[in-house]
Amino acid sequence: HGAMFPKGPHPILELAGPPDSGKTTTAESISRIIDPSAAPLMGLPKDARELAIAARNGWLFGLDNVTALPAWAKDSLCRLSSAEVSRARAKYTDDGESVIVVQRPVMLTAVQSVLGRSDLRDRSLPVHCPRITQDCRLTEEEVKKEVATYAPAILGFLLNAVSATLRGTCISAPKRLPRLADFAMRVIRAESALEMEPGSFLQTLNSQIQDCHQEELDICPVGQRVIQLMNGRKEWRGTCTELLDELEGPDDRVRRVRGWPSGPAALSRRLNGIEPHLRAVGIELSRARASAKQRVRTLVMKRFQDEEE
Repeated sequence: HGAMFPKGPHPILELAGPPDSGKTTTAESISRIIDPSAAPLMGLPKDARELAIAARNGWLFGLDNVTALPAWAKDSLCRLSSAEVSRARAKYTDDGESVIVVQRPVMLTAVQSVLGRSDLRDRSLPVHCPRITQDCRLTEEEVKKEVATYAPAILGFLLNAVSATLRGTCISAPKRLPRLADFAMRVIRAESALEMEPGSFLQTLNSQIQDCHQEELDICPVGQRVIQLMNGRKEWRGTCTELLDELEGPDDRVRRVRGWPSGPAALSRRLNGIEPHLRAVGIELSRARASAKQRVRTLVMKRFQDEEE
């Protein structure tokens, strides 16, 4: 539904699952319905400019079998969902500039989620593809035949949802919206046409986003220890040095965990990185000075309860 609108923001559809789960076939089938192309999927380009050029030459931008996303690619995909701008010196000129502005819906396939960063995850729609058993597997020709059979009905269903979105401008926005607020409102206004219960889309999306944040905390030793520290507490206050001592505790094994911060400064940087994930699970992180003359900053962690719970 989000890919049917000429203006964004557009979500990033991530199809993740084990081998033999039909991720690539599913992505190609989606492309045949929304944006038929001879080459609907491609590998990751070598730089941001090539990514912008490839995205400009089609509507639905698809990446296949992505194993990892470098930092520049994550930045580009974030911008591509809103408006990617690529600037470079025009060839065979000294002062000429080539500017590419492109905004596209994105989908990618991966065995494991490669989105990682919170700003990219908040723009995504993660879908898990289960492994296809041998008794349920179809040939490529059979899949193409079924897609061709049902594509007109699916496209008509999506266009009806677009029409419902355009008619539903009188529906007011809820108090809290996710990062892609415009996209969320388009779906909320079309929930009846999409045969969804009122409010179910936002509830499902928020649940998926929170699960993604929890996954990032599960693989972060600092995040795990902070959650343990805040269990049963409403607030913790102190310096980064005091927090590091409390997180490590008397057990020397914690210090030997791979990736554990070597000192208070490293801990502070690590907390900056996981702050959005902590906020998603109900822990608010803030910093303040006790007084204007003091240079030591106090770290404050508070438990808060979602207003919608």
